[in-house]
Amino acid sequence: MKDKKSRILIYVLSAACAVLLCTVMILAVSLIRNAGTGSEAVSSYAGQQESGTPENPAGAADTQSTPEDPVMVLPKEPAVQEDASGDDEASGGVLKDDAAKDDVLKDDAPKEEPEGPQRILFIGDSRTIDMFADSDDELSAFDSGDGIMVSAKHGGKFAYMAEAVARYGVDKFDVLVTCMGANDNGDFQNYNLYYDGLLAAGKKIIVCTVGPTEDGNLSDDDSRYYTNDKVENFNRSLVAWAEKNDIEVIDVYGFVSDSQSIKIDPADGIHYLPRPTTELWDFIAENINERVTGDGSV
Repeated sequence: MKDKKSRILIYVLSAACAVLLCTVMILAVSLIRNAGTGSEAVSSYAGQQESGTPENPAGAADTQSTPEDPVMVLPKEPAVQEDASGDDEASGGVLKDDAAKDDVLKDDAPKEEPEGPQRILFIGDSRTIDMFADSDDELSAFDSGDGIMVSAKHGGKFAYMAEAVARYGVDKFDVLVTCMGANDNGDFQNYNLYYDGLLAAGKKIIVCTVGPTEDGNLSDDDSRYYTNDKVENFNRSLVAWAEKNDIEVIDVYGFVSDSQSIKIDPADGIHYLPRPTTELWDFIAENINERVTGDGSV
């Protein structure tokens, strides 16, 4: 009888242990699941902070930026300021129309023009640079000291001349003097059209013929572009256009050819010696000033 009770007691205890063990396992599984959900939530929030979501744009907790993530703020357009009479302020405000801008420019402009040749712009290529220096790559609105502003560039072609005029400002000169064409392979056509446009705009033009080259000293490559025949061909077209339009011509070709002191550089057959070629500039400047009167007309 005792053995039977003992066995029953053992069965009961075993069952109780099994139930307890199952309960513990269920609780453990539940805790693990809850911990996983919390980690996912934290990861999701962290991802939102890094990448930015519609709920939190740019991943920012507020509207202020940090040094690592600067925010560019565009300035607002200044409002038009008006005085008591309703006129625009010339300083600080925004002018309402072009007419007002023109009025400001007129008021700021000098009332009297000084006497003498006025507002002359001279444009050339490397030979022009050589008249003033031996090393500069470009002259940009250089004051020659003769009342003439000079712009020039090594290898300058027609495109450079048009660019230099635009950069300087068409409204800032009355007379354009050019010493161009050596680098244009004998082709005058672009200059023809461009000069016609300037004349139509009321500008005055003086042109210099292209100076001679020495074929025997040209390199093989330069012989394709800088032969004296090409120079003369350009000059014929230039002079024909000038005569047709009653334009003054400064004969640089003839002056260099006849000069006893200016020589074609034997190193390249193109440039002139000595450098700076002051004598050539003096000849050009004297001719310009002889042809230009005090009011800027030719």
